Amino acid sequence: MKLNNSLFVQELIKYSQFLRDKLIKNPRLKIYFLYLAVILGLILINYFITIRIYGGQEFFVNWASVRLLFIQGINPYSQESIKLLSDLAKELFILPVGSNFQFIAPLYSLFIYIPFGLIQNFNLSRAIWMTAMELSAFVSGFFILIIFNWRPDKLIRKILFTFSLLFFYMILNFLSGSNLVFLNFLFILGLMWVLDGKYVIAGIVLALLTISIQTFFIPLIAVFIYVIHKKAWNFPIWFFITIILLSLMASLFITEWPLGLFREILRNPIYANVGLPGDIVNQWLRTTYPWIWNGLALILLAILFYEFLFINNEKDSFLWKISLTLVFNPLIWMRTDLNIMVTLLLPFGLIFSQWINRDKRVGLNLMVFFSTIFSFGLLGLGLITQSMLFIKSYPFFFYLFPVIVLLINLYWIRWWLVRNIPPPFF
Repeated sequence: MKLNNSLFVQELIKYSQFLRDKLIKNPRLKIYFLYLAVILGLILINYFITIRIYGGQEFFVNWASVRLLFIQGINPYSQESIKLLSDLAKELFILPVGSNFQFIAPLYSLFIYIPFGLIQNFNLSRAIWMTAMELSAFVSGFFILIIFNWRPDKLIRKILFTFSLLFFYMILNFLSGSNLVFLNFLFILGLMWVLDGKYVIAGIVLALLTISIQTFFIPLIAVFIYVIHKKAWNFPIWFFITIILLSLMASLFITEWPLGLFREILRNPIYANVGLPGDIVNQWLRTTYPWIWNGLALILLAILFYEFLFINNEKDSFLWKISLTLVFNPLIWMRTDLNIMVTLLLPFGLIFSQWINRDKRVGLNLMVFFSTIFSFGLLGLGLITQSMLFIKSYPFFFYLFPVIVLLINLYWIRWWLVRNIPPPFF
């Protein structure tokens, strides 16, 4: 027995020496091991978060629907599925009480959840999903630098990457398990490829945003206006080809899935975020005048119509207009939750880059101020109001505040650029 143990130790030492030699000879391999260690560390941290903190309701619906469809063969749009999801949710005490555990999305949206649905342990699967979303948020910050052709120093890059991860609305999406962090990453990636003239791959990527068409319908229209102006017909062709192929693939599992989705939307339009802004805002304010919010949405649409049709569509101008679209979007297509606000990361990137490029000292101070307010500031306010503890609902202030701040800054920047910077910006 001692001999066997001795041989095992010798083999272990040899293997360790082999790995050490490999790492010394191949520094790139050392970096890969470092990345792997960071990812595993994040999964471990997120796992402890998932077993101690309420949340994961958005991820739960998709994770459980994957298991129902691909393992048990149950239609996720059926009444049986709704009952099974509710019963399973009761067994998982970490899920917020009162959440609506109902699958309302295109069936092909479940394809991205298949690897996670194969993991039976919900907490572990949620932790891996959360890690993937955190990586998506981090890389989104890197793509923002590329989109705005922004080359700041290391300190500013670190602040931007940190803000991408600690942005209050990003954290809310991490905790709820929403897919909007990933879809926002795809939107930024697709936008980067559109601006780079890679219209085919951009069309394929942006077609995936139909997974949450309520969130990206208006921004996608803005992108379509730009590519049509550029006569880039490859983009719409591959956009619709991708949607058709995804729909056909989903039909292999449930032939009539579009009817099932439409039926669920009709049953619960508010939960599906389908309805006039005046109806949706009543979920926040309870007593209000719906016509005011419906009228505001029409005014914002008219402003976007003017901006896109009566001002040139050069690249820099388009970036300002797409940022304006993302800021108007939550008020035009109102939602009952705060998840949509994660799409405001790109407009913040525009504001940070423009302020710092104009005056580095003032811009850096403003960047630090906004990053602090919209991360730790709102996080503290969420704890004070007990909203983050799922004891009370979030005040409408959380929905309206970032929109107001961004609008002021966007039009300040527009005023600058019109008067001080020559074309082609405006």
